[in-house]
Amino acid sequence: MKKIDLSKDIYFLKEYASLYLAEGENLFEFDYRDGSDRFYNLTVKRPIYRIGNRAVDDGYYDLETAYGYGGYYSTTGDQRFLEKALSAYHQQCMDERIIAEFIRFHPYNAFPSVNNGYLDFIALDRQTVSIDLTLPKEGRWLEYSSTTRNILRKAATNLEFHETEDIDGFMHLYQSTMKKNNANSFYYFTREYYEKLLAIHNVKLFAVTHENHTINMSFVLFGNDLAHYHLSANDMNFSKFNGNYFLLDSVCDFVKLNHSEISQFHLGGGRSNLDSDSLLAFKSKFSNIRNAFYIAGKIFNRAIYQQYTEALHASHPELRGARFFLKYRMGVI
Repeated sequence: MKKIDLSKDIYFLKEYASLYLAEGENLFEFDYRDGSDRFYNLTVKRPIYRIGNRAVDDGYYDLETAYGYGGYYSTTGDQRFLEKALSAYHQQCMDERIIAEFIRFHPYNAFPSVNNGYLDFIALDRQTVSIDLTLPKEGRWLEYSSTTRNILRKAATNLEFHETEDIDGFMHLYQSTMKKNNANSFYYFTREYYEKLLAIHNVKLFAVTHENHTINMSFVLFGNDLAHYHLSANDMNFSKFNGNYFLLDSVCDFVKLNHSEISQFHLGGGRSNLDSDSLLAFKSKFSNIRNAFYIAGKIFNRAIYQQYTEALHASHPELRGARFFLKYRMGVI
């Protein structure tokens, strides 16, 4: 398997990360180089205006990875280089009054498992699934479960796959899907968001239709080495046609034909971190390739971080036992 260059993955693209900037927020980019070695991070810098329900105006900030993945990316594991890079990173954060950072590490990034000593908090959130696109179609199908192969043969006689720009159609299906799954408001997006997402040159929206009726849709993000299954939506009234199976396999064909440089189609994980998660089970029918998704945290100004955390405990004692890295942001109405 060829080496993945995460610096060229879409999750490290400013145009993508900018989609998640709220009012008063900015991108925080750090790029440290020494010869051919590079340490890089792209994240969101957020002002801290409240501790629980109490307004504050101390001029402090924190960092949080944009929706999806990111995190510290280094082209080398050389400890001397990493120590210099992280020292410079820490100083930059202190200079910009950043007290802490919450990180969603890219599943293809080895940093959290190899260099976890540099982090103040780290946890394996869940496993993600990827499909090997270096295989010919016949070889790829052999990796699918036998049930999946049978479903796809039948689906090919009833369904059609195509690229589309029907944002309204996607929103209708997506909102219905989220309501069915009792999804948190965090997973809902505006029409403006979808317009900006689709305007990124390496983002596409695909649809599966049955007799001209759209039954499945998904955004797919394209990087230099990876394609990512981003947001998906289904018409549950047509679930018997298994359009979700057909869509994933058809995207694989599309990538093979149009993006031969891409080696894997990353499907992501389940809706939860449970091994029994139904979405993870569905994705696992296509591949046994797994990558670990880690969440992590780094504290730069420990005194202020602890002060803000204790201020939250004082006003919300019921949250004292909660396990949440940027806890001072909890309890905000």
